[in-house]
Amino acid sequence: MGAVTALVDVLRRLAREGELYERLSAGRVRCHACGHRCLIPPGQRGVCKVRWNEDGRLMVPAGYVAGLQLDPVEKKPFFHAYPGARALSFGMLGCDYHCGYCILIRRRAGRDADSRRRRSISARRANHLRVR
Repeated sequence: MGAVTALVDVLRRLAREGELYERLSAGRVRCHACGHRCLIPPGQRGVCKVRWNEDGRLMVPAGYVAGLQLDPVEKKPFFHAYPGARALSFGMLGCDYHCGYCILIRRRAGRDADSRRRRSISARRANHLRVR
């Protein structure tokens, strides 16, 4: 079996500066990606564990999916919009909820998820999959 790369290293390679944040004093940032509005000191991570403060900039993962699924739209909460259509669902690592019953803990916990399940993908490729 090949060596497993630590997820934190994988995310660092795929990171870019985010847009949904504000810079604050002392190098801190306030993330606006979710309702927690994390106040993140330099070198620390937000509640989701996949967004972090690097030298006063909010770094966010980009260019990958942790899950990608094409399903009948009837499985979705918007099934009434286009009956008989298909819906492309995708998701990244990280979650700001901490539900005790969560079956997706390996995806939500950025620190211990299996990096082998991550797939690189561009927005153009994801869109192509949607229209196939």
